[in-house]
Amino acid sequence: MFKFGPEDFLRLRELKKYFLLAGLAAVYVLMRLAVLGSIFPHGKSPYADLSIAERIFSFFFIFAQYLKKLFYPYPLLFFYHFESRSDFLSPQFLISFLAVAAFFALLFYAWKKNKNLPLLALFWIFLFLLPVIIFIGAAGESVISERYLFIPNIGFALAFGWFFAELWRKHEKARILLCGILIFAAAVSWWAVFNRNHAWNNNEVFDAATLAVNPDATPIRFNYAVLLRMEKNDFEKAKEQFEEIIRRNPNWADNSMVYMHLGDYYQQKGEDEKALEYYYKSATASDDWKTHFGYNRIGAFWATKGDYIKALVNFCQALQVNPDSKEVKANFDRAAFLLDERYKKEPGQLYGDVVNGGAFAKSPAEKIKFISQFCDEEYCGYVFMPRVEGYEVVLPLLIAASGEKNEPVELKGSSFNPELNQVLFRVGPKFKGKTLTFVFPTCAGVYYEAVAIP
Repeated sequence: MFKFGPEDFLRLRELKKYFLLAGLAAVYVLMRLAVLGSIFPHGKSPYADLSIAERIFSFFFIFAQYLKKLFYPYPLLFFYHFESRSDFLSPQFLISFLAVAAFFALLFYAWKKNKNLPLLALFWIFLFLLPVIIFIGAAGESVISERYLFIPNIGFALAFGWFFAELWRKHEKARILLCGILIFAAAVSWWAVFNRNHAWNNNEVFDAATLAVNPDATPIRFNYAVLLRMEKNDFEKAKEQFEEIIRRNPNWADNSMVYMHLGDYYQQKGEDEKALEYYYKSATASDDWKTHFGYNRIGAFWATKGDYIKALVNFCQALQVNPDSKEVKANFDRAAFLLDERYKKEPGQLYGDVVNGGAFAKSPAEKIKFISQFCDEEYCGYVFMPRVEGYEVVLPLLIAASGEKNEPVELKGSSFNPELNQVLFRVGPKFKGKTLTFVFPTCAGVYYEAVAIP
């Protein structure tokens, strides 16, 4: 075992042994891609952008923690707190380095002494711990978790069994003592596992038990708060847990969801200003796709107040963050429909609502250039060249114009020439030779003004 060269391994007879495993691995990868859309989980990991020094520190520290858990797993815990650092002179790193060095020294010793069984066991432990240690950014927030020891435990059991068998074979007089040690270890293990089973009774008990040991388990606290709110209808306790998350971890990646739930709490209490405050925090807490929930909540809030322009702007921002949300798309379409119906009846009101309604602020930038005006008996056309950035979204439904002395202007239609990058707006022929002011609202909550002087 482990005493053959590459040429032996590449023989067809040897490769056939692994064809079945390769096929099963391929099926697993395809199933994961079909269900999750990627090999690794989605979302921004707090450990995705570690420096080289931090990754080296993490490798030794996390590996040492797993080795410790193999020998001394108590207390059993689902979520462990880990902070990345690069302090190579700290006691944590030095102890971790020595532990990992000792592990590889044992592995090298087993290889040199041709101890095939312990060599296999130690290599097994290292091999199946390697993914979570190397691909730390793909492990989520819980890079130290007992579930990652499930397969490495096989190697540990194999190594322990070999070591115990060697002691049994070489020390006949100590067999009674060895039996006592084995029985004691089995009893302690059974006791620890049996007591731990109570924590898995239900999600509420599990979350509370985890937080009692590790109050910094932020994802677990979030799950616990959601459970209290959605399943137990205990809104006050849920609020306490959400606020505790903000207090303990103000920079948590998913705080946008925490703020959203707090906004929901205050909206249910009828405190609209407080609810809106937290919804804005939810929408701006990060650049994660989950911020679309905050924008959607703000849009829904204004829709219930009848301010569909503000609603439309926030629904638009939500779609920019997460264009795949069917709920937001439906909300956007509904708000757009209601606005279209309103301004068909009162077209002269649109300009004032855009400029003075509070949904938009005027941008000082001149990104819409007036090109020309032409008129005939049926209408006058005003041609503009937009120079907005690619990420900016102009809301065509809300483009409006005003004449001199705030004279209402009804837009009769529009068209876009992609070759010239020009847009044409039609108005009544009575505006021939007159200066009109056009406003171009965007999803960002600003509007660009363009004065058309014939």
